[in-house]
Amino acid sequence: MRLPIGNLRNSILLRLMGREDAGPGANSSTPNCLAVGHHRSPRAGAPLSSRDDGCAVSWFCSTPPQNRLQGDLIMNAAPQPVSPGVAGRGRSEGDRVEVVADRERQRVIIQSPRGISEVILERLTGTWPAAVLVELRLKGLESLTVSGGEWTVQAAVPAGNDRGGIRQWVPPDEQVVLTANDPLWLDLKLLPEQDNETVGGFEWTIPWGLRQANPRQIRVNFIDFYRS
Repeated sequence: MRLPIGNLRNSILLRLMGREDAGPGANSSTPNCLAVGHHRSPRAGAPLSSRDDGCAVSWFCSTPPQNRLQGDLIMNAAPQPVSPGVAGRGRSEGDRVEVVADRERQRVIIQSPRGISEVILERLTGTWPAAVLVELRLKGLESLTVSGGEWTVQAAVPAGNDRGGIRQWVPPDEQVVLTANDPLWLDLKLLPEQDNETVGGFEWTIPWGLRQANPRQIRVNFIDFYRS
């Protein structure tokens, strides 16, 4: 019996620890570290501070303003080192998993010479980072399964990498196709090569519903092309 997509969304929402108010942007606020200060006759030796969405930037006026360059002062905050909140390992020989972390997101880059494998992602803190972007460096993606705890979502890109044919669904019913409003939406996209003509890989995000469920590990199974 097919579960209507509306009921599916509600079922997922109600079971995500009661967090019906959570959404794709609930934990994805990104601090903007560009501070703009305007000197308006600060007293000599007085510190000036600017705060923009949680990122503080300070500079010090050691001389009176008449001896300094007048006008707006624009300063970029120095990048803050960020420890990876995710680790990953592949099961096939030659699999390579790299995690690049910055203030905005955790980027997981997966390379697999065989094109068929499983990668296990594990959070290193009490909760999953607010934004985890996964890159699969493959030439095709005929099958993708992302699972954690009791949740599983699948996706497929048709042969020829037709962008319009990308599908995402909750098994076992492939006819229940997910949309961007669903808590298990992967937002799967194609990544172009440098020539912008051939496919260089695939990019997707760990769904906010899966992050809210907060399993210790998330398993990523993929097949680039089916073999006969």
